[in-house]
Amino acid sequence: MSQTDQISELDLALFAEITRRYFERTMGEAVALDRASVCFTPPHFEDYTGLIRMSGLHRGYVSLSLGEPLLQELLGRVGEPMRDADMCRDFVGEIASTIASNAREHFGNHLGISTPVALNRTDAARLSWPFSHLSLPFKVLGRDGQLVIALENQSPA
Repeated sequence: MSQTDQISELDLALFAEITRRYFERTMGEAVALDRASVCFTPPHFEDYTGLIRMSGLHRGYVSLSLGEPLLQELLGRVGEPMRDADMCRDFVGEIASTIASNAREHFGNHLGISTPVALNRTDAARLSWPFSHLSLPFKVLGRDGQLVIALENQSPA
């Protein structure tokens, strides 16, 4: 992977660590990270996806996709009594935003992040992924999740 085209392996490791740390610290659950892969086809989406648009030196998207049963379990663990579809959709957006905000601490003011867009599986599948992306599958509480990083490095060569 070229530094001028996509994020570096160090940047990928940073996103993986932020994701792992979020679930382990916030939820008290171990995360089993799978091996990241470069994909040229649309990602597989779970029930709900939180999408963050990135701008600045890195431009593109970061998304987090989780299934409804996992989101309902996580909502219960943070003391949320409402666990319906709307709450699951909002919560995945909040988690994606937290992951992106923590990445911004690393990249500094050179990384702009949007407010999260929370989507169900059908709406997420309609998204256009104009370039290759990295898929980082993981498991929390034995359930699948996926972090998708589709960023291009915009810094001068």
